[in-house]
Amino acid sequence: MKSPMLPFLVSSGQSVSIPPSFLSHTSMTLPPRPRIDESQRWLMLGAHYEGLSDVEIGGIVGLRASTVHHCIQNFKRSRLGTGSRDTRQRRAARMRTLAQLRTSKSSGTSSTSLGSFEASQRHPVTRDIMQHVISTAHQSSNETASNEANSNTTTPATAMEEVHTPYSNMYAETDVAESPWTEEDDRILMLHALTQLGHWDTCETKLESRHSAGACLVRWEHLRDILLDTIDQTGTEAW
Repeated sequence: MKSPMLPFLVSSGQSVSIPPSFLSHTSMTLPPRPRIDESQRWLMLGAHYEGLSDVEIGGIVGLRASTVHHCIQNFKRSRLGTGSRDTRQRRAARMRTLAQLRTSKSSGTSSTSLGSFEASQRHPVTRDIMQHVISTAHQSSNETASNEANSNTTTPATAMEEVHTPYSNMYAETDVAESPWTEEDDRILMLHALTQLGHWDTCETKLESRHSAGACLVRWEHLRDILLDTIDQTGTEAW
């Protein structure tokens, strides 16, 4: 039995018939929107007010540029995003965004020293965020080292040799005999990661080869997790 034809009015005013099967085959199902957590939203907003493009921001948070653009525009239309540009920037800073995480520019070059970093900040909350991340990372490292020292007295050597981190094989050669990460090293690394979007060989140079490019990447992924947890505190579901 033939399917009934559905009437359809075209722009000329004439009525044509379209089979239902055509509509079922040509209908489109939009993909589900990616879930964006609160820390990603604030990171996008801070980077936007620092002048990064939607494409660059997408590279930081792992989202498409169109998604980044949509999220930022929703924020600007929301109650939090009303007012002048300066007002929005002050609100973003108070809400613990990363708007001021950047290197200080001097004679056309980037400076990553602690003194120049602190001098470049307009909002003390940024220093608080960075210091919290670094302190948390070093506290975690100290606890891990203490636990490993205690386990060495009871764990056979053969069992210890079987323990590997996800990146131990990838960077086994480059991580040998490297200096421990200091708080100043972490500051330089964070500033680089949040402004250079990779280029770990350049970061290695900034650190005067105390840490390899591969070690910089691994360390940044650890600090990034702490950073996102730190700023994941303010409700943003409206945008």
